[in-house]
Amino acid sequence: PRARSQSQAAALSETDAVRLRCLADAAQAAHDGGEYSLAEGYISEALPLADRAEIHADLHRVLARIATARGLLSVARDILVDESTRLERTDRRRAGRFLVDAAMPSLWSLELDPGVPDARQAYALEQATGTVEGAGDAVALAMVLMGHYEEAWPGLDRWQQRVQTTSAPLDEHHW
Repeated sequence: PRARSQSQAAALSETDAVRLRCLADAAQAAHDGGEYSLAEGYISEALPLADRAEIHADLHRVLARIATARGLLSVARDILVDESTRLERTDRRRAGRFLVDAAMPSLWSLELDPGVPDARQAYALEQATGTVEGAGDAVALAMVLMGHYEEAWPGLDRWQQRVQTTSAPLDEHHW
C-alpha cells in the first residue's frame, strides 16, 4: 500500500524533484514488501529524473538488493561496482561503502576472485578518507576464507572490540 500511495503522489507532483523523491520512496517500499518488479518499474521512472550522483547511486543500490534477493549476485556486484566507480570522483567514502556491499555477497558465496579485490579497494578508500566502516571487516573475512589468518587478525580484533563496546544492534556486516 505504501509503495502505491507514493507512486500516486509522484503522479500528482508538480515538480521533478518531488516526483523523484516519491518514486524513490515507492521503489524502496516495493522492495521492502518483496514486490521487486514493481520496485524496478519505479526505479525506471525515477532514474531519468535523478540529477545528483547520490540519488542515482541510491536507486541503483535498490536494484542491486533486488538482484541479490533473486540470487543474481554477480549482477548485484556489477551494479555496485559501477556506482562505486561513479561515486569515487565525488564521494570516496560512499564509494567505499558501495564496494563493501559488492564484496560481502561475493565473499559469503566464496567467490573470492571478485570479493577480495573489492574488499581491498574499499579498505584503501576508507584509509584514504580516514573512515573505518565495513571494509576492514570485509578484508578480514576475505583473509579468513583464503586461510591468511595472520593478515586477518587485525581486522578481527577491531571487529571484536567494536562488538564488545557497543550497545547498538549489530548490522549485517557484523553478523
